[in-house]
Amino acid sequence: RICKMAGSSAPHFGLEEGEEKPPPKWESYGPFTKMKATWGCGNEIFFHDYHRGRGKPDRGKSLFDLKAWPTLTPQEKILLHDWHRIFHGIRKSMHGCKDIPGLVHQTSLQYLPGLITLSESLSLGNKKEDAELIEVCRIIWILFQIFYLDPSLNVTQQMAEWMRKCSPMVFNSNDPNYLPTENMDSKDGEKSWESIMRLVINGSTDEAIEALIRMGVDDSKEGRTVIELLGEVPTLDGKSRSTTIELLNEFHRWKLRVEACATSGHLSSLLSIMRGDKKTLEFYAQNPFELLVGRLIYEKPEITKQDIRVLVTECTDQYEDFDEFESCLKAIMDGDIMDALQKCQVIVDRPWFLAHLVDLLALAGWIPKKIEEDSEQNYLEYCLIEYASSIMTHPTLWQLSIAYFAQCGERGKAHIRTLIESKPIQSARESVKMLSMCDTHSLVASRSAICNRLGAQALRNERFGEAVNWYVRSGASQMVSKVCITLLQRLLDDEDVGADVESVSMNFSTVKKRSRKMWASLTLLDEVHSFCKLRAEVRKGEIGQAKEAVQIALKILAKKLGHAGLWLKILSECAKILKRISGCSGNVPVLSSRDSLKLLHHLEHTCTFSKLSPGEDEDSLEKSMRSMRIVFSRTVLGSTACER
Repeated sequence: RICKMAGSSAPHFGLEEGEEKPPPKWESYGPFTKMKATWGCGNEIFFHDYHRGRGKPDRGKSLFDLKAWPTLTPQEKILLHDWHRIFHGIRKSMHGCKDIPGLVHQTSLQYLPGLITLSESLSLGNKKEDAELIEVCRIIWILFQIFYLDPSLNVTQQMAEWMRKCSPMVFNSNDPNYLPTENMDSKDGEKSWESIMRLVINGSTDEAIEALIRMGVDDSKEGRTVIELLGEVPTLDGKSRSTTIELLNEFHRWKLRVEACATSGHLSSLLSIMRGDKKTLEFYAQNPFELLVGRLIYEKPEITKQDIRVLVTECTDQYEDFDEFESCLKAIMDGDIMDALQKCQVIVDRPWFLAHLVDLLALAGWIPKKIEEDSEQNYLEYCLIEYASSIMTHPTLWQLSIAYFAQCGERGKAHIRTLIESKPIQSARESVKMLSMCDTHSLVASRSAICNRLGAQALRNERFGEAVNWYVRSGASQMVSKVCITLLQRLLDDEDVGADVESVSMNFSTVKKRSRKMWASLTLLDEVHSFCKLRAEVRKGEIGQAKEAVQIALKILAKKLGHAGLWLKILSECAKILKRISGCSGNVPVLSSRDSLKLLHHLEHTCTFSKLSPGEDEDSLEKSMRSMRIVFSRTVLGSTACER
C-alpha cells in the first residue's frame, strides 16, 4: 500500500522495531523551536539571543559547527536552482497582480515538473528509495494543491486524477493485490476482477475497459452494456459539461441507465459500484482514499471543497491504525493544515519541499501568523530559515539561501549578516558578489567586515596597494595609516613598490568626507611617492628636479605625520640630494635660506624624538645626524651668502 511505501523510504523510518527516534538536541529549548526542525540550524542558533531581545545571532556558536549539512545529488541541485527561480519569479509577478489565487495556482503547477524529473532521474540512477520518496512529495503536493491552491470548486475529477497518480497499483508493483492490466485474463479470475473493481473505484475507466475486453466480457450483451456505461461516466470536462448544472443533469440520466441495467456475478458488483453502493465500495476499496474517490465519482460528483470534509470523515471512520503518511493525507483533506504540515515535516526529509509548499500556502492565505501563541515568529519564516540554513554553507548553493533569508524580516537579515561575515572568500569574483549582497540588503557593518578580511588577506600576501583600497572601503582609518607607513618606508628604502602605490585609489574628495585621518594618510603616501620619483630623476642627473623634491619633503615634514624614523629617513634623502648637486650647481643656490633653515630646524626637532632602529648602534645614528647637520649648515651658509 502507498502509505507503507512512504514510511519505508523516508530516512526516519530506518529504526529497529521498538526503537524510538532520539529527540533533536534543541527539542527542550522552548516555544521558539517546538516544531522540532528536521534540517538546518537556522532557528536553533537564534533562540538564546531572541529571548534576550537583541535579535542577533549567538556569536558564541559557530554556524558551521552546529550540524553536518545534508549532501545533495546533482539532480537535486538542479531542482533547487529551478525552484529558486520560481520562488523569486512569483514575487516579481505579484506586483500589480489582481488575481493572486490564480497566480499561486499557476506557480504551484510550475513546481511539479521538477519533482517528476527528479524522480525519474533518481530511478535511472538506481536510487529507488529516494525516487519513491520524491513520488510521496508529489502526491502530498498535488493534494495540497487540490484543496488549498486551486481556485476551482469541483474536486471530484481532481481527486480521481490524484488517486490514479498515487494508487499503489500504478507505481508499487510489490503490492500483493497488484495485477498489471496486460496480465488480467479469465484464468486468474478473482484476482483480475478485484483489480478491475479497484480501477473502476479509482476512476481509471479506460484501463478497466481494456481489462474487461481482455477477459472477454464484451462477448455478451450485458458485458457490452456495462463497458458502454463505464465509458460514459460523467465528469466536468469543460466542453459538453462545462457547468455544474450540466454535469448533474448528465449524471442523473447516466444513473438512471445504470439502475435500469440488470446483470449477475462480477458485472453486478461493477454496477453496484457505479450506482454508488456504500457496502460494495467499502468491500473493494483498499484504503479510505480509494473509498473517498469512489464515493465522489459515483455518488457526489458535484461536491465542493467545503463539503468534502464530511465525506472524508465518513470514509476514514471505516478504517483504523493510520500511519504517519495516511494521517498526513487525512489531515490535508480534513482542513487541519498545521497538523498536516507537521506530519509532512517528519515524513518528507527534504527541507526544500516544505519551505516552498508553505510559501505558496502562505501567499494563498492559509498559514496562521504565529507558530505558537508565545512566539513572535511566523511559520513561513520558520520553514524558510530552516531550509536556507541547510544550504547556506554549500559551496554552490549558498547564494540561493540569501533569497530565502531576505523574505524573513529582521531574523532573515541577521542570518544574511551571519552568513556573509562567516563565509570564507575564495576569489575576487566571490567577494564582489558578497559586497553586492551587502549593498542590496543594507548591511553596512557586514560590508566593512568583508573589506577588513580582504584587506588583511592582501596584507598577508604583501599586496599593499590592494590592502589600502580594501581598508579605505571598510573605513578602517587606523589600518590605512599603518599600511601607508609600511609603503612609505619601502618607497624610501628603494624597494619596488611603485605599482602598489599607483594601484591605490586616490579619490581624495570622497575619502576626506568619510575620514580626515584616512585622507591625511593617503595624501602623505601620494606626496612621498612624488618625492621618490623626483629623487630618482635627480639620481639620473636631472639637477633641476632637486629643488622641487626638497620642497615636497619640507611639506611632508611640516605635517608631522608618521614617526621620527620616517622623518629622519626623508631628511637623510634630502641631505643626499643636496650633497649630490652641491658640486654641479656652481654658485647658484638650490634652496632659499629660509628653506635651508627649515631643513636644519626639522633635523634638530627630529633628534629629540628619534630612537634607535633594531640593529642600529648609537654611534651610527650620531654619525648620520652629524653628517646631515654639516650638509644642511653648508646649504644655509651658501644660500644666505648668495642672497646677500
